[in-house]
Amino acid sequence: MERDNKPEKAIEIVKEIVAIDPQDFIAWAKLGSLYAALNSLTEAETSFKHALSVRKDYVPAMLNIGILRAVQNQHAAAVEVFEHAVAADPTFARSYRLLGEAYFQVRRGSDGLSALDEALRIDPQGMAECHLLKARLYDLAGAKDLASAEYKAFLAKVQDHPDKKQFERYIKDHGTIK
Repeated sequence: MERDNKPEKAIEIVKEIVAIDPQDFIAWAKLGSLYAALNSLTEAETSFKHALSVRKDYVPAMLNIGILRAVQNQHAAAVEVFEHAVAADPTFARSYRLLGEAYFQVRRGSDGLSALDEALRIDPQGMAECHLLKARLYDLAGAKDLASAEYKAFLAKVQDHPDKKQFERYIKDHGTIK
């Protein structure tokens, strides 16, 4: 039903699953994601929190609550949630990426860079776009050579990006660290 773009029907099916097994934390998290897709943020949060009441260390539910906080411009609260996610599973690169982005929103740039570096260390290919986030931050700070190095590192991992020519031009114009 979800694939058929009928999220309301998918919600009804998942609600039946959690009615049968209220301890199915994965189903609760799925229900939260379905509600979030419909922009029913209160219901989404309630579902994610229920998933966490069943399994307090379920990182996907934590991340989704953090994302809800971020879209509601509650960035300090998002940082707190993402920090808990990192503590619950320090091997999950996406947690670090989201934490890094949230740190930037609360003006903790150095912490944000460290979090993005950790995401890249854990999953260099899967988190390659962290290089773009870092490049943008460096560019805004006027550190063109550092931004250039990040674009270069990104292109080494993602050769067929649609903005490849733009990144190559930036690298050519601003050089890289020697």
